[in-house]
Amino acid sequence: MRRTVALVLALLAVGAAPAAGQGLPDRLTSILRPAGARAGVYVLDATSGTQLYASHGEDRKAPASVEKVYTTTTALRRYGTDGALKTSAMSSATIGPDGTLAGDLVLRGGGDPTFGSRAFAQRAYGGDASVESLAEKLRAAGLRRVQGNVLGDESAWDAFRGVPDDGLRRVDPYVGPLSALSFDRDVTPGGGAYVMRPAAYAAGKLRAALRAEGVTVTGAARAGAAGGAAHPLAEVSSPSMAEVVRLTNRPSDNYLAESLLKGLGALFGSAGSTAAGASVVEQTVSADGAGPTVVDGSGLSRADQTSAHDVVRVLDGVRDDAGGAVFRASLPVAGRTGTLRDRMRGTAAAGRCQAKTGTLSDVSALAGYCRAVSGHDLVFAVIMNGVSLSAARSEQDKFASTLVRLG
Repeated sequence: MRRTVALVLALLAVGAAPAAGQGLPDRLTSILRPAGARAGVYVLDATSGTQLYASHGEDRKAPASVEKVYTTTTALRRYGTDGALKTSAMSSATIGPDGTLAGDLVLRGGGDPTFGSRAFAQRAYGGDASVESLAEKLRAAGLRRVQGNVLGDESAWDAFRGVPDDGLRRVDPYVGPLSALSFDRDVTPGGGAYVMRPAAYAAGKLRAALRAEGVTVTGAARAGAAGGAAHPLAEVSSPSMAEVVRLTNRPSDNYLAESLLKGLGALFGSAGSTAAGASVVEQTVSADGAGPTVVDGSGLSRADQTSAHDVVRVLDGVRDDAGGAVFRASLPVAGRTGTLRDRMRGTAAAGRCQAKTGTLSDVSALAGYCRAVSGHDLVFAVIMNGVSLSAARSEQDKFASTLVRLG
């Protein structure tokens, strides 16, 4: 008899089990109540295709580094996951039978922010887009003597070193100087200062690498552009775009994000400028139904404006792309990696949520994906402006944990 009663009670309990999302709105409202209208929030159940929660979800706010969602998804869509950024050694002359190049050797930058010395490229990025690799390839191609100069060509981008938040002309300390031909992030050895003439500096490094390979260079190293008749003699490539996006999103790297934006403008837009890259991003995410105002690539500018719903539209849209899994894997994991390494540890969200963080002095944002206990895949964005950062992060962490448990 007791076994029968127990079975009936068990069946009743199963029948009374709440459906995914039941009770979630009230709980999320309670968590976010202190922020009020300062928080724009949107949650989509991607498994069922239904809206789970929205609060001021259409309000436009500064997203801080959640802006990188727009930059990096556009980079994956435009270049492809296997795409790469190239740096070339070029000349209008040819290598003669005796190994002599009777003309200038031009080092043309293609906007690869990982280019530099072999030691730096391997340590920082796990790649080999380096002057040493270029020098080795040139020697293998038969080069033994350069009778001209080594010119550093950064003309693929405009001459502005800064970002919009600094009026473009001043170098932002959170970014560093931007150049289509950077070298070791344009930081001097020891990290004490920025290199302010990157093209000439990189040319000098290639000249030294050539000499180390036994190639004689009679001329000087200086900045200069390749002529129309120049053709490539050797080239090196960045890590794959999948890897560059991971290197950007996990630690929230402003320099890589701003470099990606100018590169998008150079290759897919009207110019190698921040404004042209921003236009490419806006055009690309509009296919998801999103309409943000994009001013830069990193989110440093408060003129960047977007709604939580627009962020979710893009996060959901990229899931169906060939690079969707790559993008998701590029995001920090709660309690595990990147900017979320020390957040949400020991909570239901740890290991189950992957999200991009965003922080300015009074801006805090979190946007990404959570796999709920129910098995549903949830896409969310929380953008808070005019808030205490510690309180905002606490509310966001509780928010994500609640999504996992009740979503």
